[in-house]
Amino acid sequence: MKTKTLIAAILMAAVLFITQFNLNAQTSVTPPVAVPETLPIGDAADLQAYAWEQVSQVGIYGWAASLIRSTTNAQSDLWVQYSRPNGVVDVDEILNLIRGQQLLLSVLYPSDSLTLGVNLCDAEGNNLFYGYTQGDISSPRNGVSRNTLFVVLDMNSVISIPFGAAQRFQIVERDANGNPVRVYHSSEWDVYNGKIRFPAYFANKLGEMRVTLNDGTEVAYNLSRGKKITPTDVKVLIGNVSALGTRTFRGPLAVVVEVSEEEFKKNITPLSQLVNPDGLIHFTASINRSNVYGNYPEFASSVHIWPQGQPSSTALVIQISPLGYTKLWFPGNGRYWVKFKFPSGWPTENQFSPPYRYEEQTVTVSEGK
Repeated sequence: MKTKTLIAAILMAAVLFITQFNLNAQTSVTPPVAVPETLPIGDAADLQAYAWEQVSQVGIYGWAASLIRSTTNAQSDLWVQYSRPNGVVDVDEILNLIRGQQLLLSVLYPSDSLTLGVNLCDAEGNNLFYGYTQGDISSPRNGVSRNTLFVVLDMNSVISIPFGAAQRFQIVERDANGNPVRVYHSSEWDVYNGKIRFPAYFANKLGEMRVTLNDGTEVAYNLSRGKKITPTDVKVLIGNVSALGTRTFRGPLAVVVEVSEEEFKKNITPLSQLVNPDGLIHFTASINRSNVYGNYPEFASSVHIWPQGQPSSTALVIQISPLGYTKLWFPGNGRYWVKFKFPSGWPTENQFSPPYRYEEQTVTVSEGK
């Protein structure tokens, strides 16, 4: 008997382990992010039709400046659920549902204006349509003033659209040439409770809505059609790389620097890196100048050479002959920085612009005696 009990206990423990293992395996699987292929934003009519199809409740309220809750059966506002009797939205059903309601409120002064407001909302209470009207309070008969007001509903300028995976979104409106003309960034409350609050202005506009998902990826939708845009993968290969104002000479026989037109215009004095020079090295540098007689070279008047890792104040300065070059012997290893100077003093300043800094100016006003 003890042996059977022990075997049963072992089997039960194994079942529990396997069950727990399967549950852990199931919970570790990341579900795919749900992203709709289309959104009802390609046309204002699409957005309006979508809004009607989301109507689930109706809010009605009445108001006057001297409104007072004088009785327990007063009803200045009410909410009515729209249950879709035929399983689909019927606009006339909604309007008839509103027509069949009435409010009861009390005022201190019958000279007040009476306001009637109506809101059509989705299941979460997001406003879809609204309307309000005002009128004078009629003279009471048998102690009760009876008033019939007409209200016209208008579509809300912002419609909530389901998008459970959305974290935030950006809308870019573009002109016919594709240039951005208006950019809208979602606020904190524009993405709420699994929906995005889409500004109806952008329906059927040129441009796109870019939605950032909870996993950090992005999807985009065409504003004029409401369809998800399929991005094009672009592979970028890096070709030749150079640095303006920098040269490298590796084991050379000569260091020859010609200041480019762009370097000259930007006041960039070329800095050269000399790697493992061996033996007698020639140094020369020039700027292409011009005058009324034509183009001519301005040769460097001196060369400054200093070991890499040391400041330029430690540089060896060698004057260059009128022929435009000089020579220096190197032992065959090491790294050095090389800079040339020119007899004209170019450049008189470096290539950088002064940083912009806002400085608050304090104006002192002295009172005259």
